[in-house]
Amino acid sequence: MTPYRVGLVGAGYVSEFHVKALRRLSNVRIVGVTDLDLARARATGLPTFESLQAMATAGLDVVHVLTPPDSHTAVALEGDFGPLDQLMRQKWPYPVTVQGDINGKKATVDTQLTVKDSVVGLDNLKVGSGSSQITGKMAVVAVGTRPKVTFKFDAPTLWVADLSFPAIAAAAAKAVAKSKYVFSDAPIDVAALKDFDAEGEISIGALSLPDGRHLDQVHLQLTLVNGKLDVPVMQATALGGTVL
Repeated sequence: MTPYRVGLVGAGYVSEFHVKALRRLSNVRIVGVTDLDLARARATGLPTFESLQAMATAGLDVVHVLTPPDSHTAVALEGDFGPLDQLMRQKWPYPVTVQGDINGKKATVDTQLTVKDSVVGLDNLKVGSGSSQITGKMAVVAVGTRPKVTFKFDAPTLWVADLSFPAIAAAAAKAVAKSKYVFSDAPIDVAALKDFDAEGEISIGALSLPDGRHLDQVHLQLTLVNGKLDVPVMQATALGGTVL
C-alpha cells in the first residue's frame, strides 16, 4: 500500500500530538514540517522546509494546518492544493466525517465545521465509539496569546473504556483496581492546561468506569483560566445517593 504523504504547517505545542498520532499509522509517511520559526521546526527532528510551497514540491497528499485559526485561510491559499484550496473557499458550515477505531472499537465523528474571524466551530457534533455516543458542540476562539475552548457535551451512556487507547485503558484499569477511590488517585500530568483556557459543561446519563462501577445523572460545569481548573458544578448519583 502506498502511504499517504503528510506535511505539517506549524511546529508549536499541538504539533507533537499530531506527530505521535501519525507515527502510529502504518499507511502514513510524514514528509516534513514548516514554520515561520525555522529553529522551532528543526527542533521537531522532522525534515524542515522554508514554506508550504517548498514542502509541496516533495509531494504531499495531506496537510495538517497547526497554526492559529485566523491564519488557516492564508495557509490554505498559499498555493493551489486542489481539495484543500477548495475547502477554504466553501460556504460554511462544511460537513466533516471521520471514521476509525479507538481501543479496537469502531469510532466515528460527524460535525458541521464553521470558520468565522478567529472562531473555529464544530456544530452538531456527534462522536461514537463502541457503546458510547456523545453529542454537542464546541468552538476554539483564537484571540490574543491564549486560545479559548468552549463546549457543551451530552451523552446518554458513556463507557470510559470506549474512549481510551489500549495502553491508557489498561493503565487506568490497573490503577483504579488498586485504589480505594472511585477514580484513580494516581497523579495526572496537567501541564497542558496552561496552554489554553476553557469553559463548558458535560451531562452524562450513565458513566461506566473501568472497574465496572458507574455513576448516573452526571453533570459537570468546568472553567479553566491561566492553568487554574475550577469545577463550580459537579453532580452525580451513585450507590443510592447523590454526590454534590
